[in-house]
Amino acid sequence: MCSLRMTGPSWAFVYSRKILGEYVDHTDGLCRYLGEQGLQPEPFTASVFKEMGQLEDTKPGPVARSLLPLLQVSSPAPPPRPNIAVSYL
Repeated sequence: MCSLRMTGPSWAFVYSRKILGEYVDHTDGLCRYLGEQGLQPEPFTASVFKEMGQLEDTKPGPVARSLLPLLQVSSPAPPPRPNIAVSYL
């Protein structure tokens, strides 16, 4: 019988930190891009930026606890209207 003992952080924690790091980087990049372009984010995205900006700790637990209430009350934004001027060859 073989038992696997892990020392240090679990693989799930390490993996979630990696994904969260990518999410934080993407969110930060999107916030900067919108600011540079003079664009206003839609309300849900603005509330995510606000919550993420107030976090002191970007570990998975605190981030999930701050974003969960936003996700529970949000409704999907309608998709943009298609551009009918686009022609297909």
